[in-house]
Amino acid sequence: MARTKSAFLNPRAKWTAHRYRDHASLPAILMAKRPTNLQSMIVLPEFAIQVYSTVPLDLESEHETIALCNYLASGTDSYPSSSFEIYGSQPDVFACVEHQRREIFHRKKNSPGEGFFPGVAKVAPSSKDRLLQGFLLVITSYSFRTTDRPDYEGESGPLWVTFNRSFPLKAKVDLYSRVEGVAPFEFDPSTFRGECAVYSEREELVVRKCRDVYEKFRELPRLLVLSQCGNSDYHFDYGLDDDEGDPSLIDQPLEIIESLQSKANSFRHEDFDVQSSEGTVVITSNPITTSPEPDLRYIIYITFPHPQLALNLMPIAQAFTTMIVDNLPPEKTVSFEFHSATQSQGLGAILASHRDLMKSRPELAIGATHQGHGSFPQDRDENYIQMTREPYRTFFVILDRLDSLTASGVLFFLTDGNEITDEAMQMYPLCRPRDQLGNYTVYQVWRSAGMAEVAQRLAMIPSHTFIVDQ
Repeated sequence: MARTKSAFLNPRAKWTAHRYRDHASLPAILMAKRPTNLQSMIVLPEFAIQVYSTVPLDLESEHETIALCNYLASGTDSYPSSSFEIYGSQPDVFACVEHQRREIFHRKKNSPGEGFFPGVAKVAPSSKDRLLQGFLLVITSYSFRTTDRPDYEGESGPLWVTFNRSFPLKAKVDLYSRVEGVAPFEFDPSTFRGECAVYSEREELVVRKCRDVYEKFRELPRLLVLSQCGNSDYHFDYGLDDDEGDPSLIDQPLEIIESLQSKANSFRHEDFDVQSSEGTVVITSNPITTSPEPDLRYIIYITFPHPQLALNLMPIAQAFTTMIVDNLPPEKTVSFEFHSATQSQGLGAILASHRDLMKSRPELAIGATHQGHGSFPQDRDENYIQMTREPYRTFFVILDRLDSLTASGVLFFLTDGNEITDEAMQMYPLCRPRDQLGNYTVYQVWRSAGMAEVAQRLAMIPSHTFIVDQ
């Protein structure tokens, strides 16, 4: 689209509110900055940053919503700018993501009314991560109400969240989702030149804490540019033709249940000790060495509704263990502890339960044993050695779909780490007081490509880097 010179000027504009009800019939509001001159030739991008909060917001208050928008837009004075779509508060960041997935699904079939955008646009979070995906900001305090806003907020700063928009039954881990830095309209494996590493997982959910808000808010205007499709001005992908799943569907074809049961039937009982109690199954290799510890020890949560599918926990645990062992060297021993959970609990409840479990059993060492030490994955790039960040201290596995044995239904959850180390602060002094820690990644959730990749990752066995070389 050709734009006149006036399109690059910064006209007088004001925030305008479009109120509506979200998929749960709760108040929501679209805030768009529109020129006061009705004859303006500037086209408003149909692109809105999705904004949530974990503190109550008064969406009926014009002062409140404008203060929040001015706070979020403080990183730029350019025009036209992104709009903001603001929802009511949620208990935690995981509930925000779940609400957004359902809102995306709802908006594909239901428009809030006249003057709204075609849907919720996919976002490319950075020049390094060009994968079009879900994106939202989560407000965690009332710092936006302060007129004199500091550049550094510390723990009161918001959360910067990227996530897979698809519900579990439709989640895909294709090649494009595992390659960094490639724009969607440029992605064609046949055109790659040289080497291109492909990870074993895609990022399902990444939550970053914005302490240095000035630094992060300067990136928000860039999202508008990076998320455009092709070379067209203000053309965005709303996923209207994508099947990203239906949250109400839980039924699975009978053959998937039969396949899982068949794999469970091949479980070699003589090789394992099996203990079960209500909601828990523990499977441990019978000792084949003098080592008292198994080579792999992990805790695994089952979140798909297996009771509604007439499945108990035991065959799921046996089938998963069989698949992992089949993809490991024969001498490897395992100890897997399976717990029933439900998706209705949410990741926040599962994380809280896991922390309580680990606190009650401090002797439990999670991970793969290597040269007498236990460790678990820290980065999707297995060759990357983290020197400046503290390692994550919490790691667990989630199975969120029944066909996990043949599809991409295994998740890895990492948290409690990633802060910059004291050594790094001394080696690379920042232009801020020592007590002002920088932004960091609070949570990472990866979705694995398949069971062979799951086994390799859990065993910390280096995989052969997949190279596309044309």
